[in-house]
Amino acid sequence: MKNNYLTFKNNSVVNCLFAITLLSNSNNVFSMDVSDNLTLNAFINQGYVNSPDNPYYGELDSSFDFRDLVLNANWLVNENIRLSGQAINRTVGEIEKSENSIDFLLVDFTLAAESSYTTGIRLGRNKIPLGLYNSARDISITRPGVVVPESTYFEEYRDLLLSTNGISLYYDSFNQIGEFQLEAYAGSRDVSEDTLARYANDFNGSGTYDSKGFSVNFVPNIEHEITLNFSLLDSTSKVSGQASYGFLTSPVQFDFNGLFKMASIQYSFQDWIFTTEYVIADTHSTIETPFGEISNKKIQSEGYYFQTEWLINRNFTALARYDEYFVNNQDRDGSSSATAAFPANNFFAKGLTIGGRWLINSNLSLTAEYAKKTGTAGIQTTTNYDLNNLKKDWNIFRAELTYQFQI
Repeated sequence: MKNNYLTFKNNSVVNCLFAITLLSNSNNVFSMDVSDNLTLNAFINQGYVNSPDNPYYGELDSSFDFRDLVLNANWLVNENIRLSGQAINRTVGEIEKSENSIDFLLVDFTLAAESSYTTGIRLGRNKIPLGLYNSARDISITRPGVVVPESTYFEEYRDLLLSTNGISLYYDSFNQIGEFQLEAYAGSRDVSEDTLARYANDFNGSGTYDSKGFSVNFVPNIEHEITLNFSLLDSTSKVSGQASYGFLTSPVQFDFNGLFKMASIQYSFQDWIFTTEYVIADTHSTIETPFGEISNKKIQSEGYYFQTEWLINRNFTALARYDEYFVNNQDRDGSSSATAAFPANNFFAKGLTIGGRWLINSNLSLTAEYAKKTGTAGIQTTTNYDLNNLKKDWNIFRAELTYQFQI
């Protein structure tokens, strides 16, 4: 168990990207060797939220309607071919009710493996390597808190940012300077009517979401571990359908392009981990109807956070984080972007979060955090909810009990 503790104690991006493999290879971390080469992992996350000021995913005050049921499989067919996948059943307040999805499902071909480097290709539904936490955001123990930092990972767009159907090329090298990782990918996802309903009121339609990009990760060979990462995601979405304007229903074409650039630094020193990430998102969206173009917007969004983790002992960790997010960084208070339907506080969010994790035993952990926030950007409400009813200053308490077990 000592090695597992040290692995998660360092908590670098390497651990996040390969957490699933590490879990699969450790009998102490809740996996079952179905055969010599096939392992299965299962996770149950039961959440609790108390949001007395604003509805959080449609839930006001206290709610236990936050849970994940996760099944992960990893099969080493031979020394060059690996199959892996993850299925999840999610309940997220009033927004998702026991919905099933495939987070990732891929075949990994090792093209070359030497003592100093490994290169390969992954085909299928691949995780998008964005920042330090995106690739493993659904494994509770790899997150610093109950949720990933919301100022940079846009939890309301989780499904679109999580994975893509296509191809991923990777190259890992190890030498006296340090460890270098490069991953490039491209793929596409269908955007269903149910997904669109979460983001746009009075709209029925579907479309596609294409994404491509790369991630560069470097861990220099020095006494204290530092991880440097730069990620780029270029996304394009085309959606068509019917939109309602009062008593009128009209065909609508919605086009979106977003270029996300994220820089990440994580530094580990003794029992402390210091992390900061910064993201810039340049977006361009247009809305066209048979009567002409009714919207053409170009904005630059910005988000960042500063985070400290204290590894008190083998069983307890503490967390403190400050983060900020601006929908338009040229309008940081939202005053120029506000409309009758979208108040100014809907265009920014700032918050201070404190929390911690208790590893109760080898199967069970409890994570809790309290956040005091100003601004409501990123908060997801139910369809047709009046955003003018959201309070600018609000508080939220979140807790999650995670049970990881053998099948």
